[in-house]
Amino acid sequence: REEDAAVDAMLNEQFAVLEKEVLPHSIQYKIQIPEGKRSNDLLSAVMQHTDILSFSEILPTMNEIFIEQVENFNKAHHDEK
Repeated sequence: REEDAAVDAMLNEQFAVLEKEVLPHSIQYKIQIPEGKRSNDLLSAVMQHTDILSFSEILPTMNEIFIEQVENFNKAHHDEK
């Protein structure tokens, strides 16, 4: 559908689409909001093109944050050598 193509183009231009699943009566996206943008920016942009049936924020777990910090620390110290 033309409406779906407009949403895809806008999302790929302004946000990071991590996953897209086409369902029988809808499309489900997993989107990463870039630094400096908010959830409201995403919702406002999408609502200009289509209806939103559901929205939920996925936050990183403490384990994911820990792993990311350790990887950043190791990379920083490896780059110093």
